[in-house]
Amino acid sequence: YINLSNYISTDWKAYFLYFMYLCEKQKRNYMAAYAYFKNYFDRVTADIDYKNGTDPSLKKPNYKGFYKEGSIKKMYSGITDSDSIIEKAHSIRNSNPLSHSSSEMLEKYSSAQIQKTIEDLSQLIFTKIAQSSSSTD
Repeated sequence: YINLSNYISTDWKAYFLYFMYLCEKQKRNYMAAYAYFKNYFDRVTADIDYKNGTDPSLKKPNYKGFYKEGSIKKMYSGITDSDSIIEKAHSIRNSNPLSHSSSEMLEKYSSAQIQKTIEDLSQLIFTKIAQSSSSTD
């Protein structure tokens, strides 16, 4: 049993970002939904890192440490296809007109591709939590 709330229980901003993702997804506004989900993913990654005690000197999660592709790849290393999932996620983020002026998302990614990437990122979170849980048992 994988319980994400053990990792984000006190992080109201993570819940807010996820709620906003759900709102935009419901409206089928996939660009905004993706922007919220990617920020949620980055934030939850920092929460997992903190809860796992990766850096014992931290007094709170390092939310600024997990928006760069390299640090996120390192966090999820060892999970099948994590590098390619993270590369695609960053490519989509960097082409999103809500985040970057290039606005390549408008012609480069379909809503199905965006939704698949969200599913893949979500799976990374739950796989990492499962690995963390099994290493502490």
